[in-house]
Amino acid sequence: AGIDVLIDMHNMPGGSSHGTYNGVFPHAPLFWDDDTLKAVGRGILREMMNWYVALPRDLQKAIGGFTLLNEPAHFMAGKKESMLLWYADAVRDYREIVASSNDRAGVPVPKLYVNLIETSGLDVHTMAGFM
Repeated sequence: AGIDVLIDMHNMPGGSSHGTYNGVFPHAPLFWDDDTLKAVGRGILREMMNWYVALPRDLQKAIGGFTLLNEPAHFMAGKKESMLLWYADAVRDYREIVASSNDRAGVPVPKLYVNLIETSGLDVHTMAGFM
């Protein structure tokens, strides 16, 4: 009973998708081409994960899941490989920080939602393989 919260990250420094919602519009997104921005983005996610782990258990129960980056590289098919490598590292961070902490404590792990989109250059078979 009650409501679970989904923490759903929608953008990264420098813009991680094309569109008016990317935080840098009308400029071109830079995230996938800049190693510093990608490192900062992962750092932001790790800080969010560490924030969650530091919450008292009764507050952690309100967090039903995380989306590390919603629809990454939307309308940026040429950045597909960079996006997949970065996302794999971010998922690894989630496993190491959030999942392992909750496993050790014997409490449920919040769901990890991965919202990949075909406009990033992935077809449904590639997306399934990534999972």
